[in-house]
Amino acid sequence: MPVRSDDYMQARRDEILDAALICINRCGISNLSLSLICEEAKLSKGALYTHFTSKQEILLALLRRQRPRIHDRIRFEDAASLRRVLHELLGQIDAGRKNAANISDMDAVVVSRNNEAILKELRKTSRERTRVFADSFALLQARGEIRADLDAATAAMLLDVVTIGMIMHSVTQPRDIGQSYKRIVELLLELLEVPG
Repeated sequence: MPVRSDDYMQARRDEILDAALICINRCGISNLSLSLICEEAKLSKGALYTHFTSKQEILLALLRRQRPRIHDRIRFEDAASLRRVLHELLGQIDAGRKNAANISDMDAVVVSRNNEAILKELRKTSRERTRVFADSFALLQARGEIRADLDAATAAMLLDVVTIGMIMHSVTQPRDIGQSYKRIVELLLELLEVPG
């Protein structure tokens, strides 16, 4: 067997993860199989097993890969970027599309009920997401761009809960989500006293 470079091996792993995301977006995590991933990635099971030993290992790799990407998207440095982040975050849900770059939060939560490793990864992601929000809120408070009397950690948790609630709402009430997200963004900005 030829020796492959680290770059080649990482690129192949990324191709497998990208194929897994396509399959997840098409049929959900519960219907995901290594056979479907192999078919999408156009490779044999033997080639897949060179990089991953199981479906769980692939899901964990996806969750770990998406964490920094998500955190970069949700960080805000001023009132204008807070407004933009809220509209993008909740607007993505409004668009009714699954983000092809990420595992759906709802899918991951369902799988985590029976999978301790995935639950642990989701908890870590949630803590980090809330920390990014809290750090961003604290920065805006220090600059006087949002309410000074607001607890940044509580505001971060509120934003996280609203986001998760909107995802759930988009699944259960997809027709109602359109204008709702815009009103929710404006209400959050009003509560934070963010200038228009």
